[in-house]
Amino acid sequence: MEDKKEIQITGLNERQIFGMEYMQYTTEVNRRTEEVQHGNEFKYEIHGKAKDDPEIEIISLNTEGNTTTVVYHDLDKFVITHTKSGKLLDVIAITPSGWSQKSVDLISPEYKAPETHEDFMTYQQIDVPQKECVISAGRNIGNKKLYDFIVKRSIWNTLVARFIEEVGDPLNKEGIQGMRDSVLYRRQEVLDALEGKTNEDPQEIALKSYKVNS
Repeated sequence: MEDKKEIQITGLNERQIFGMEYMQYTTEVNRRTEEVQHGNEFKYEIHGKAKDDPEIEIISLNTEGNTTTVVYHDLDKFVITHTKSGKLLDVIAITPSGWSQKSVDLISPEYKAPETHEDFMTYQQIDVPQKECVISAGRNIGNKKLYDFIVKRSIWNTLVARFIEEVGDPLNKEGIQGMRDSVLYRRQEVLDALEGKTNEDPQEIALKSYKVNS
């Protein structure tokens, strides 16, 4: 209860409170994200910055217990472009109201073991309670296949967020499977439009209602 009272009084979330404590010992925290990565099929561009009181958290990277400290950046740009068709998908514009797109960057990366860097390279998640889609940033993997993987997973996470906001969080196995089938179908529609396999606008496809038959 004390933690909740503290958050209510300060107006800060738990990450910002931890960030304030962390920043008492260092100023070496990257405040901005600006990244362009080229895959075989897709290019993506992200841009964002940390809050004035930066959100800092210790995250788990895998089931083996590898953790690391990261700073969160709120993204104001996340654009996916298909390398051949030139078609675009503005991920921020298709993110449902109340949700945010964030990137995380390693704090003090020079001190991290190579295994931490490897695990962090493709760190992504959708946090339903906090209504966030999160992508790792600042790590130049140099692996074009992995960049394409990041793009497809980012589209998936954002479409799941749209489904949850429109239809609701699934309550049972049947509901979960129904959500997965719907999002998988919608993502393929978006990818086909991005690749130029159809004449449809990928942006309009991503914004279609899940309550209307495709």
